[in-house]
Amino acid sequence: AQLKELNGSGISGTIWVTQSGDTLTVTLEATGLEPVQSHLRHIHGQGDGVSNAGASGVQMSKCPTPAADANGNGLVEFAEGLSDYGGVAQDLGTFSTPTGSVSLTTTLTGVDLSDLLPLDSRAIVIHGLTVDGTYIPSLPVACGQLHAQG
Repeated sequence: AQLKELNGSGISGTIWVTQSGDTLTVTLEATGLEPVQSHLRHIHGQGDGVSNAGASGVQMSKCPTPAADANGNGLVEFAEGLSDYGGVAQDLGTFSTPTGSVSLTTTLTGVDLSDLLPLDSRAIVIHGLTVDGTYIPSLPVACGQLHAQG
């Protein structure tokens, strides 16, 4: 997934997710993150139903646009993005970076894949940004839609 910035965060990067049995390996390379703060990261996914792309079955998660800002405050908050990326299907843990750049690989074993497959219908969201002097740990700052490779 290529990360796209949300809420003017300036973040860019790439996330790779591989699955083998009940093991997920997630590699994140990104820049523009807020240094020192803890950033949440999740695989988000929609439930069963009609896909945003028009197919039946699992809905396609997508990254929100500024139009998702329902309350007009200039930010797409966590709840405002849910209709696009769906609820949290898998917590990938938190991380922080002293420099704003990260290269991190996380391996999760014993993962219940029932809410995750197919992975290429999911999105990964990174959270955490300071707004008007207050750090908001749940605020989405980057999103990437997963796509099958190879």
